[in-house]
Amino acid sequence: MDSFALRRASASFSLDADVVPGGALEVLEVTGHEGISTLFEIVVTIVTDEPLGSHSLLGERAALVLRSGENERPLRGIIRAFEQGDARDARLTYRVTLAPSAYVLALREDCRVFQGRRAPEIIESVLTAAGFTSKDYRIALRESYRPRDYRMQYRESDWTFLRRLMEVEGIYTFFDQDGDREVLVFADAPSAHATSDGPEELFFHGDDRAIGDREVVTRFRHVEEIQPGRVALRGYDFRNPKAALERQDGFKESSLAIHDAPPEYETPEDGERLARLRLDQEASARGVANGASNAASLRPGAVFELSRHASDALNRGWLVTTIEHHLVEETEGYQNRFTAVAADVAFRTRPITPKPAVGIQTATVVGPVGQEVHCDELGRVKIRFNWDREGQEEERSSWVRASQPWAGPGTGVTFIPRIGDQVLVDFAGGDCDRPIIVGSVHDGVNKPPLSLPFERTAAVIRATSSPGGDGYSELRFDADAGREHVLLRSSRDLSLEVMQDKTEHVVRDETLDVGGGSKRSIAGDETISIRGARRVGSASHEQKVGGDASTAIGGAEKREVRGQKTEIVGESLRVHIGSDETRDVAGASQVTVKGPMTVQAEHYGLDVREDFLTVVEADHIERAERRRIRAGELVELVCGDAMITAKADDLEFDGERVTVEATRELVLRCGKASITLTRSGKIILRGTHVVSRSTGTNKVLGTTVRIN
Repeated sequence: MDSFALRRASASFSLDADVVPGGALEVLEVTGHEGISTLFEIVVTIVTDEPLGSHSLLGERAALVLRSGENERPLRGIIRAFEQGDARDARLTYRVTLAPSAYVLALREDCRVFQGRRAPEIIESVLTAAGFTSKDYRIALRESYRPRDYRMQYRESDWTFLRRLMEVEGIYTFFDQDGDREVLVFADAPSAHATSDGPEELFFHGDDRAIGDREVVTRFRHVEEIQPGRVALRGYDFRNPKAALERQDGFKESSLAIHDAPPEYETPEDGERLARLRLDQEASARGVANGASNAASLRPGAVFELSRHASDALNRGWLVTTIEHHLVEETEGYQNRFTAVAADVAFRTRPITPKPAVGIQTATVVGPVGQEVHCDELGRVKIRFNWDREGQEEERSSWVRASQPWAGPGTGVTFIPRIGDQVLVDFAGGDCDRPIIVGSVHDGVNKPPLSLPFERTAAVIRATSSPGGDGYSELRFDADAGREHVLLRSSRDLSLEVMQDKTEHVVRDETLDVGGGSKRSIAGDETISIRGARRVGSASHEQKVGGDASTAIGGAEKREVRGQKTEIVGESLRVHIGSDETRDVAGASQVTVKGPMTVQAEHYGLDVREDFLTVVEADHIERAERRRIRAGELVELVCGDAMITAKADDLEFDGERVTVEATRELVLRCGKASITLTRSGKIILRGTHVVSRSTGTNKVLGTTVRIN
């Protein structure tokens, strides 16, 4: 440390609390450090003639004023630690650690989720929850920030959470003084430093002798390190995975490139901003100045103009990034060491704060009141972690993807977690800001669909009906040895669609029980082969065949119709019987043929036990080699008023006119008597006794008449 002294007291310390009974607090020594995006810590050793109040000073407001020449710099904060030391020349010594009010952020630890909010909104939310008001901080951001789906704080302090959030977004902090309070400033551009208190110009003075009361820089060394000059980023948006998200920035010819795929890169705008942010981070680390001074007003976040340096390139504006204070009042006076970067460089801190290792978490699926299943077009659901005290309103919660056993383009397995389900949440790449549902678990409310441990050998997939849950469908596997069983149950309808062939093989019996109707539609052929007997029982039976139908029965067939039977044949009907046919009709039988009817048989027998009636409205023609009509009592042939009657012993012809005509010969015979008529006209009467009797004239005429 360069050694030089101020001409008068370099510091003073005061307490806001009424704990000093009398006398002033004298500063003996000051050490500490400050930095951009850090919480300053200043250790002040003081002496007093009388002891401080008996109650604790922890958390009380205090102020340290550093002096350099004509300039003063107040450092206000709270007492973070308090130590009572040894007596010194009959006076009491104390060591007081001063920290900003924002130090409470490092003591508050929480688990919570911020969804669909911008970085500035998250920052303000954390500060408000910690009791900060608008007087305690200032948001001096110039960039625009896109809402982030998910940002998780998990078992980490508010300050750690804010730091890693800010490092990713390109935001940093420093402290300003406003009256009697320190103000936490959030910045992302050099314009935020213009309003900060600090020296406007500092001379470089390499000789620390004869400095007097002037504020000067006694050492200033600029160090440059080789850094990557090109950034190539690749992004991924699961909502549009085919989108080409690639961004390069920097010097294309640089061989030192950073190739990365940050999870925040989801849109083309993200790529542009993230690439620029990474380059700014590398540029901030490329050239760093290390200096020393006695300027008490120098502080992180302030910009000063260095002048009178031998290297003219260093005479420019510089942004102070860190500073270490050292003061021993009796010997050295106030001194500091600091680091700085060029003021015209967009300062960015590198992302050095690690994200917490969260591990798999349990969460509850949430959704609108009155719904049981709530998801979007990608099957995402909304969740609330079981440790989340605040919890988002369901309509404001972000969607979370649910892992499936298989997910392809229009293919895969889909199970949508339902509202109230307990799910297991992991994090892609171990990133707590990228949750993904990887499974679900049962609990005391959401119990398994099996009666465990009794049904421990069973496995089941069950989905209850929604809404209401009155029914359920399931696929169940029972692996109990000797009673293995697979059950497929549908709470209502069941559809099976096979685009080509379907084969079912049942080794033993099959039972099909249909409570309602059954319908089968077969576009092609159907073949049913039954090696044993087949029995079909139904209240009614209807069978329709669009084309041909064929039934082949290897053995006997029996059909019993207890009611009526109607057969309708649209065209011709042909029945082929290989052997005998027997029909037994208990009642009447009627055959109606609108066209011709032909019966052809080798032998034809008709046995009628009672009456036999044949009605022919037109001609009736019978042709046979021989024809015999046999009746036990009577045969009658009736035509109009003419009738032929045949009785057991009589044959009668009755009519107005009876004609018996033969082409060659006509013989009428009765016993030994006969009359013969020949074609030539001869009539022969024979008999043992011939009588010719007439009531009138009896003439015998002929060319020749002979009477023997």
